[in-house]
Amino acid sequence: MRKMIEASTKEILKVFRDTVLCEKYTDLKGVLQKLDPRVKLIATVALILTAVMSKKIEVQLTILMLTFLLALISKISLRFFIARTFLFIPLFAVVIASPLPFIIEGETLLSFRVNDVLITVSEEGLWEMLIFVLRVWACVSLSILLVLTTRWSKLLHGLSKLYIPRLFIAILNMTYRYIYFFTDVLYKMLVARESRLTGPVGFLKTLKGGSSALGSLFIRAYERGERIYLAMKSRGYCGEIKTIDDLEIRKLDIVFLVFIGAFTAVIFII
Repeated sequence: MRKMIEASTKEILKVFRDTVLCEKYTDLKGVLQKLDPRVKLIATVALILTAVMSKKIEVQLTILMLTFLLALISKISLRFFIARTFLFIPLFAVVIASPLPFIIEGETLLSFRVNDVLITVSEEGLWEMLIFVLRVWACVSLSILLVLTTRWSKLLHGLSKLYIPRLFIAILNMTYRYIYFFTDVLYKMLVARESRLTGPVGFLKTLKGGSSALGSLFIRAYERGERIYLAMKSRGYCGEIKTIDDLEIRKLDIVFLVFIGAFTAVIFII
């Protein structure tokens, strides 16, 4: 149990560590890195809405191919990008959508009996499953591409310029900054607990210890949040993050917006 907990928490920490360090791609001389964050936000939302509203598999594949192309011209490793975008949420989407071929009626591709119960697999159900998985993959890929090519501070600055509520931006900023910290605290709490054990522990006791650790973590998070807020108030924080660099729309931004607008328009017309 100890090895399983340590291995699991280390993998979780690795994911968060990769998320924090992904800003190494924002300094590359790629196309998306040169764009204004507001332009990237608008383009990402437009493409995500297009993927969500479309029920054609060709559209989902086209958006995916466009996303991979944008990753390449932004100097992001395609192998890294595909592994990062498919191994988590889209893979989970496959599990969620797996019942669709069995519950959606249509032309039967395969049928078999299990304990005198006839089970059929329909062609329409398989297509719905494939479209759902591709849609999720496209949306996740677009979101990750936005984060990989934009510094977090500039992304928040872009959100503020688009008149997103300041409270939402502040919560988003604090969550991003401290989620890795509290994951690290939880890991140390679990290791400290396991180091005090002298023998094997049953499942119920392990579950009880884990819930106790989570409760303690919530209390620590609340207390630290109060201290951080008071420290920010004492330094003049008034709900808005001040930045030195100002955003400016350039020719490349306009060209990219026109391209995305034309791309989405063609998809809806077709």
